[in-house]
Amino acid sequence: QLNDVSLSGLTYTRIWYHPLPSANFNQLETFSSSDTGFVSTGLIINNTNNCEDSLFKEVYVAPMPDFELNGPNQMCLFDSADFSIAGSPYNAYSWKLNQQNSSNGKQSSIKAQNIGLQNIEIMATSPLGCVTQKTYNNYLWVNSLPIVNFSDSISYQDPLLLLTFKDKTKGSILSRNWQFSNGVNGSNQTESFSINDSSHITAKLTIFDSNNCTSVLIKTVFYKVNAFIPNAFSPNNDGNNDVFKIYGLLNYKSYHLEIYNRWGELLFESLSPQNGWNGTFMGSLLPLGAYLYKIEYETVDGVKEMKKGTILLIK
Repeated sequence: QLNDVSLSGLTYTRIWYHPLPSANFNQLETFSSSDTGFVSTGLIINNTNNCEDSLFKEVYVAPMPDFELNGPNQMCLFDSADFSIAGSPYNAYSWKLNQQNSSNGKQSSIKAQNIGLQNIEIMATSPLGCVTQKTYNNYLWVNSLPIVNFSDSISYQDPLLLLTFKDKTKGSILSRNWQFSNGVNGSNQTESFSINDSSHITAKLTIFDSNNCTSVLIKTVFYKVNAFIPNAFSPNNDGNNDVFKIYGLLNYKSYHLEIYNRWGELLFESLSPQNGWNGTFMGSLLPLGAYLYKIEYETVDGVKEMKKGTILLIK
């Protein structure tokens, strides 16, 4: 844009040149150039006394900033991705995502806050103040995250408790990963394992969908295993039911087991449910028959129990 700031006490006319004569005779002259470099411009004025004056200048036409956007065209909701500009490092760049100011500089880390198509707008300003603005409409597609869901169920298999977890996530699933607080891991839609004592189990299911988007669901549930006392055992060293003990009680505050014969003589006692009776007294295996037991314990929940009964020693 050229501005006539000539001083004259008389009315005058003007002719602009850049470099050809212009049809505009106004004080302000605006022109554009398809080429960069120096352009000859000039102004000739004539007043009412037919006096003439002129001024010619070389005006430098700077190139407009040119650049291109590099970065992914797809990402997952709430993920961040790095985008960069291929352009002059001397330009100043400002970014907008969906008309919201994002960052400045040749690189930008964009976090996806909304699903669907996203527009990226970049404005480049050269050191001489020339500005290029580009809008990359629908440049980025943001995928929604999988909605993770799973169920849990229990079944008693005395003296154990069978836990079953089933992935109920909908959609196109690429893979899954189960992690349980007891160390069990898996990748099947349904995973099962047994516990032998009441405990809190934390289940973590991570889902990877076909868009490589990931979601995680974590649940912690308390599963209660009822204490189980067998009514017979066979201490014949065959590895099957050789010891009499209570099952389903590993976490406890206190525990006391006592074994008596029919005359009330104490044959065995234990302060741990893992330490059972092998049917011996003073190193010798006792005869087959019925023996009395008394078990007192307090659970981790503070519940006190006492159980009495008869245990059969068989072959």
